[in-house]
Amino acid sequence: MMHELEINYFLEGLKYIKGNFFIDAIEQFKKLVKEFPDSELADDAEYNISLCYYELNQFDSAIKNIHKLIKDYPDATITVLGAGNEFGRTAAKSYLLMINCYLALGEVEKTSEILTSMEPYDDSYIIVNDGKRVTYHDLAKSAIDLYRKFK
Repeated sequence: MMHELEINYFLEGLKYIKGNFFIDAIEQFKKLVKEFPDSELADDAEYNISLCYYELNQFDSAIKNIHKLIKDYPDATITVLGAGNEFGRTAAKSYLLMINCYLALGEVEKTSEILTSMEPYDDSYIIVNDGKRVTYHDLAKSAIDLYRKFK
């Protein structure tokens, strides 16, 4: 059972992200992970920390945090708190973010191994505007293809 405090940390962190207060969001999510490391929200908090680093153009920090997240929470699932249209495992979503970090760094050659790691996650997807399911693997492949097209 989740504690009210961990839920509050998480929702407060999401509010900070929506307001583009990424450093404040990182602090909220870090509090959640530190105080509730076994929480079902801990993996999602770690993902959001990585996302904030990405938004701050701190791609190396994001990548490092994603590696930690996947190591610490390999089978964790995406929370329904604040998400709604994302389903499946947090690792799949995290791999997509990692690929976006490498593309932002111009290191497209590092993405093929990650893309291969994503293949088993066909149970992890986002529902797009028309109600269609798109896997994180397909989103990653599209991002890489688009990057190559314009480089």
